[in-house]
Amino acid sequence: MATALTYTVSFATACVLFLTASWYLDTSVPEDMPESLSATLLDAFCRSNWHIIGLLDSVGAYKFSLFWRETIFQSTLSLLVRGSLRPAPLNQDPELLVSDTVYADVPVRVYEPVVLTSKINRPVVLFFQGGWATLGLDIYDPIAREIAKKASTVVVAVKFQTPPQIVHPAAFEDCVKVTKHVIHQAHVHNFDPNRVAVAGDGAGAQLAAAVALTMKHFIKMQLFDLQTPSYIENQHYLPGMRSGGGLLSDWMRYGNIPLKYSQDLQENKHTSSTVKKSRYSSYLAPHLYTLKHIRSIELQALEKPNDFGEEAVSNHVSKIITDPLFAPLMADDKDFLHLPSITYIITAGYDVTRDDGLIYWRRLKNAGVEAHLAHYRDGFHNMLAFATLQSTPSYFFFTFSVGGRVVEDLVEFLLDNL
Repeated sequence: MATALTYTVSFATACVLFLTASWYLDTSVPEDMPESLSATLLDAFCRSNWHIIGLLDSVGAYKFSLFWRETIFQSTLSLLVRGSLRPAPLNQDPELLVSDTVYADVPVRVYEPVVLTSKINRPVVLFFQGGWATLGLDIYDPIAREIAKKASTVVVAVKFQTPPQIVHPAAFEDCVKVTKHVIHQAHVHNFDPNRVAVAGDGAGAQLAAAVALTMKHFIKMQLFDLQTPSYIENQHYLPGMRSGGGLLSDWMRYGNIPLKYSQDLQENKHTSSTVKKSRYSSYLAPHLYTLKHIRSIELQALEKPNDFGEEAVSNHVSKIITDPLFAPLMADDKDFLHLPSITYIITAGYDVTRDDGLIYWRRLKNAGVEAHLAHYRDGFHNMLAFATLQSTPSYFFFTFSVGGRVVEDLVEFLLDNL
């Protein structure tokens, strides 16, 4: 009897594990992605971790949830992508001097080529943090090294404060302080204050745009509309790598917006009819869409109704989602007039924020800014973090060629323009 019971329990457990694995592996992968198996497995790993984190949050185990996110999840992800649980030694590369230091009371990591092609350093201030708090600098470390070496430029990677403990505008303020330090203390670090670039990936890209808006006054891009074509047609692709609702929850935590409003945001009920008819809607109007990048024919003629919305929710969230320093696309057109002279925008075909980037590019061009667009049809959110790099060995097969192309093109742009 005991043996039969043991076999029954073992069989039931095996069935549950098989069904669970099958469910996690049943995910939507971009049709034209060559590394489809890698994407499926990596997405399943990420989704399982997000579910664990969500479960811990739901029972109030916030400290353990944070530990899981920042330690277990990041370390295991580093092992899968970079082949090591531990961060890379700072000065493992004889071509680079890498140091952890502090600029304006904010921790940074500086990557300086041993041999520079110019007498005065041209710094790139990088804001890396996928999902605001998930993909830390150790994941992006090889990317920063590649940019510093190949573009022969000093990279200053900012370790800004992250949610859930810290909310807007803390991360933004950290990034502004470091950027101001790089400019005002240029003589100390042998930087050229007139040739400073700010850049970022994912959440960092939003911060870079917000910093650029701020800096011109002294020298997720938007949460207003979550029914753009890119949100609609990409929300089910690679959900574990932060598409749709997952990415939205990261934004909401950073903006200190209660997660109970998540469904309202996804259905565009978080803005009242009055707000929908305000000037902010014109900043994201359908005529700004780049139709050739929208795969679904029916979405190319998408109409935007403005006669609905939850007034109570709108009153709670409107102030933050229309703040240009939180959502740069909410800036008025005149605010773009004196942005840095050259802007390089990277968008991905299978990213829910694709249209945000394309609208940003178009609005900059309309304002007279020299804006360059690099669109990767087969790209996805966080593709840069999982880039296949020529000078860095890739372990297993959890890196992607599209990310490598992004890095190569970015390096070429920096060499030509910085």
